[in-house]
This record gives sequence, structure tokens and C-alpha cells, in this order.
Amino acid sequence: MRLARLFLEGRNAVVIAADRGEVDGPIRGMANLPEAVGRIAPEVSAILLSPGMPPHCGAAFSRKGAPLAVVRLSWSTACAFRRGYAQDDSVPEMWPREATAERHGLSD
Repeated sequence: MRLARLFLEGRNAVVIAADRGEVDGPIRGMANLPEAVGRIAPEVSAILLSPGMPPHCGAAFSRKGAPLAVVRLSWSTACAFRRGYAQDDSVPEMWPREATAERHGLSD
């Protein structure tokens, strides 16, 4: 059902990665996360976030027709080539159960 929301009426989806600061450091125009996400939200289908970001910019996802919040649950050093990493390694950042518990203020 959620995937169908991303491709409404068979259209292409536009997904913006707002989580790039984790690898690249502060990005001009993205330093104030709630402001940046609020600015791009009306223009995109979904926004890619890291697990700690939704509590800071949730208002952008609360209106009818808002983009989807896609939360990354793994991370890869493939994105860190500028820092001299020669090998790609992916690791879980958070398991889905943890992400759901954190979102609802619960603990295991």
C-alpha cells in the first residue's frame, strides 16, 4: 500500500536524500533540517532520512498529499569515497523493530 502511494497513478517518483550530511558533513541549504525538508517536501514523492531525523521534521509529512518519509535502516561506506575508503561495506544502522519502537517512544 505504501509503495503504491510512492508511484501514484503509475507516475515516476522523485526521492530526495536528506541524509547525506551523515557522510558529507553539513550541506549548504540543508543545515537547518526542518526548514530544508519543509522547503522540498511539496516538490517530491519521498524524502530519504536517517533514523534520528523524523522527530525533527515530522511536520513536513503530516499533511494530506505529503511525501513519504523513507528511513534508511542500513549504511554503506560506498558513499564515503571522498574520505578515502577503498572498500564498500554495508552494515545495519537499526533494525525495523528498533525503528518502530523508537518512533513510538518504546524500548525493548
